[in-house]
Amino acid sequence: DLYLQRDTAHQHVEAFLADRAKRGFVLVGKSGVGKSNFLLALAEGLQQSRDDVCVLMYDGANLPIASSSFTQIISQDFSDQVLLSRQAVQQVWQEIARIEGIDERQVIVCIDAINENPQASELLRQLDALVQSRWRWLKVVLSSRPETWKEIKRAVKLAEALYYRGPGTEGLSVELEPFSYSEQMDPFTSQELPQVYSKYQREFHLQTPYSGLTHQVRETLRDPLNLWLLASTYREQAIPDRVKTSELIEYYLRTRHVQTPLQREDVRFLEDQLLPLMVGQGHYSNVITEAELDAAGGALYELVYSKQVLSDGRRVNQSFLRLCDVDILVLQEKGTEQWITFK
Repeated sequence: DLYLQRDTAHQHVEAFLADRAKRGFVLVGKSGVGKSNFLLALAEGLQQSRDDVCVLMYDGANLPIASSSFTQIISQDFSDQVLLSRQAVQQVWQEIARIEGIDERQVIVCIDAINENPQASELLRQLDALVQSRWRWLKVVLSSRPETWKEIKRAVKLAEALYYRGPGTEGLSVELEPFSYSEQMDPFTSQELPQVYSKYQREFHLQTPYSGLTHQVRETLRDPLNLWLLASTYREQAIPDRVKTSELIEYYLRTRHVQTPLQREDVRFLEDQLLPLMVGQGHYSNVITEAELDAAGGALYELVYSKQVLSDGRRVNQSFLRLCDVDILVLQEKGTEQWITFK
């Protein structure tokens, strides 16, 4: 009831599905911008409008890549659901390839939030192998947060020519540039916001019409996560003229039934270890350089740059990546130099 179709992203996916030469689609966007809901709505829409498409939807965080390959996981799922001659499905793609007329159909594999997988780079490597496979009816759609996607992609050499790029980005002038992503999902546009706000107004019985919202509040609500937080906070109430995003985040962090993108350990890492490098006696700066991280000790340097996976599945720099993904921090680089600042 609350979902609003993201037209630009939807148009790009439709163009990707219609392009037989492109096999992979990468959707990026920060936490809470609506990637998961978009993929779920896409699958539902295709199921209702087409009879030549099968969508397999997977949560990237819960794929046990460390113990099984992605193909083995799907084959096992098919074995659990479908009985073929009373034998387990060994190679799901080969089984699908035997379906009569399969070349005129499509199987779309959607993996949401691959950045949440402890073996994200290995997962991407296996998905890229599927993109390069001989199964022309197979298409792969994946989503990730932007900052983590850069780190994941850096470890894998993608078959870039097989990935969809938006119109105007595939000309000769940009072909030399490395593939980055297919589409970035942004906050609501000024045209989308009134439509989606009306949905939230009805659902949460908000007392303020869209025309009564101040410019500052409208800008805050362009972020889908902020809209949900504000509607939850002011249910059956009027919306104030000014809203502090920090107060919405505080509400978010203490709402236990919501899976938060930020954990308390991330906040403590920011406040206790990074901020002291920015603010001290006679020192104030919105920059932390690599040299300053080095001087603070090797452990802190590792907490920012190390992608090593721990025994519990977390990456060493997980807190830093999450702080970047939610637009609090940003890692900037120029040549060989890197530095950290507040977004």
